[in-house]
Amino acid sequence: MDTEEKNNTITKEATLDWSGEYMVDGCGFKLIIDGKEYKPEDEAAIDESFKAEEGATPVRVTYTETGETIDRRCGLSTQDRSMPGIRIISIERL
Repeated sequence: MDTEEKNNTITKEATLDWSGEYMVDGCGFKLIIDGKEYKPEDEAAIDESFKAEEGATPVRVTYTETGETIDRRCGLSTQDRSMPGIRIISIERL
């Protein structure tokens, strides 16, 4: 992590929502922080253990905002699922 990125990190309590793997029509992960939905740019940074059960998990997350919008269409849905993108630095269960 470079100095600029370190200075822009945010740590908050959030809800991590897992809706299943993309290859089986799921929509992956999203984070709900202060009532707003965010999409992690690199979902592989989230430990596999968070996939154990679908639904909401309370977490503490440290992240940076990417300034980009991420739109990952999932399943057969044509619904716009664009959300602000974030880069996860660390995440842990509460």
